[in-house]
Amino acid sequence: MSPRATIRVVCFLSVILGSAVSVPAAQLKEARATQVVKDVKLLSTGAAERPAAVRDEVRDGTAVRTGGIRAAS
Repeated sequence: MSPRATIRVVCFLSVILGSAVSVPAAQLKEARATQVVKDVKLLSTGAAERPAAVRDEVRDGTAVRTGGIRAAS
């Protein structure tokens, strides 16, 4: 490959890579529970804590608490 062709390829790849990096990723707004192992609770904003179940939707503003061991006070 000639030096001129090499420079063209490098420039082309640089433009492609630069374009891919500058595109912002979509922010995750919701998820779905696919497995519940031991103690998993969902804490929705303004609602009481409840046990999680498979296929529960976890939306923005919902916290997931795992593990049932609490420190003694």
